[in-house]
Amino acid sequence: PVCLKLKVRVSTAGLRFWTAMPVGGNEGNPNVRVDLTGGRFRGYVRREEYWPEDSEQFKAGCQPENRKRPPLDEVPGDAFDRQRVIPGFDQGLVERQVCLVLGTGGIGQDVALTLARLGVGKIILVDRDVYDASNLTRQCLGWKTDVGKRKVDVAARTLRECHNLCSDIEAVHCDAVLEWPRIVALARQSTVVFNAIDVGVMWDFCVNSLCKELGLPLICGQSFGWTLSVEMYSGRPGQVCSFCHTSTFSSFAAAEKEEVAVKLVSQTGGMLQRLQAFLAQRPDQAGHIGAECLITFLAEDQQFRCSGGTLCGEVVRCALGRLGREELDNAALAVDLAKFLKAFHDEATSRLLPGLISGLSDIAFIPQPRTINTRFVGSWVCPCLGTAVIMVSQWTAWLTAPPPEDGPTSERQRNPSQEVLFNLNTGLTAVEQEVALLGMVPDDRRFVCTASHEGCRVCAAAANLRAEESLFFGRLPIVLSPVDGEVIDCPASWHDPPPPVDTSGKRASGATAALARRSPLAYLGEAYAQVVVPALPALDWQRA
Repeated sequence: PVCLKLKVRVSTAGLRFWTAMPVGGNEGNPNVRVDLTGGRFRGYVRREEYWPEDSEQFKAGCQPENRKRPPLDEVPGDAFDRQRVIPGFDQGLVERQVCLVLGTGGIGQDVALTLARLGVGKIILVDRDVYDASNLTRQCLGWKTDVGKRKVDVAARTLRECHNLCSDIEAVHCDAVLEWPRIVALARQSTVVFNAIDVGVMWDFCVNSLCKELGLPLICGQSFGWTLSVEMYSGRPGQVCSFCHTSTFSSFAAAEKEEVAVKLVSQTGGMLQRLQAFLAQRPDQAGHIGAECLITFLAEDQQFRCSGGTLCGEVVRCALGRLGREELDNAALAVDLAKFLKAFHDEATSRLLPGLISGLSDIAFIPQPRTINTRFVGSWVCPCLGTAVIMVSQWTAWLTAPPPEDGPTSERQRNPSQEVLFNLNTGLTAVEQEVALLGMVPDDRRFVCTASHEGCRVCAAAANLRAEESLFFGRLPIVLSPVDGEVIDCPASWHDPPPPVDTSGKRASGATAALARRSPLAYLGEAYAQVVVPALPALDWQRA
């Protein structure tokens, strides 16, 4: 078989596409077809079309096929048939996408797996880490024998062997911070970026700025413990980005107002104390807090860890230049440190803006704080998978879902939610959690432990059956006090479960009598509202 690849860049509505046109047979099972999108179904996107009311199909019945027109005939072996027949789903557009996946950990690997099943044109995997045994529960593309191997290599291999349908897979093992030009080059090839690297807020700022410069959609995801979070941004001019409503000052331990900044650096365990502890170990530098001293301090400090690269020293010197200083004043260190941190913030962020971000040799001058170890907060497969699936779903819905029907044609655009935040423990979204704090959870919102509806016949029958079983067979602990009353003997045939059908009627009549005696205990409080006083001896009572 011969495969001819044609790469095309088209500037249409701000989108760039990559096209792979396979010619010839299929790898693997010859009965599986993944080459039909560019041939038999070229340009095909199913639309919602309805049969006229006077048509024979409409008059033939009331089933969905009597109302909507069917899709094109299915081609045997078409792997993408069920996606292709979704109204509005453009499989050809999906197969022209180049997806840059930054990070192949628990979320990134699952993003790549989902994209491969979706049938995108190319998946580029980026990571610098190797497999650890603790990764195996949530990083679904690796196995026990892969511990110690590079994650991108493992992910690429498993995708190709087990999940890939028609995508090109590229694995790039690199440090994205120190090798930033490689990330820029990969982004220029791509049509979408999935960010699953956890280096800190300023890394997210860099990726957001690059996507905004290149006009690329950006999807970010993170999860920990019971919580998952997904954000999506179109990258288009005039539309919201991930830092429209987020400040970057806190990443630099800085603040806009000087008095606030001084309080911030002076707090217990703050920057001032850490700098003083740093200087105490270097008496020769205590009186000369200049650029070299600050560069070393920022490289070692847990909140910054700005090390490596070639630009950090330049940014620090320019920040001091903004203050008109060569070094900080030890006599007024709190004020000077606060001013320097703000200047450092302003100098660094100014270099990370669209138009400049793509030309940097590295971004090692950004704060890279020591993140909370997953060993401390925990991580598991469900939120990682959930985050990844939502990330791909948000992007696919934005890319190819049918636009809304209301409004002028020129204003119609796909507009999925920009943020999805969900807590698996409480079952609430971010908005619902805020509302719940005010005691305003909607009445129709149901949870697993929500009480049964009083009119539900299924729940009522199950409750009665459970009550009978606890009476007759002792599944629940029963403590009885001697009371006056009639005792109905339990038939010997009932001792060995499962019980036979009650042909004598004694079981039914006994249960009725037992349930009828529930109401006298209600006066003792809500805890006794469902208590049933047995009218028949339980099996464990008889044994006792």
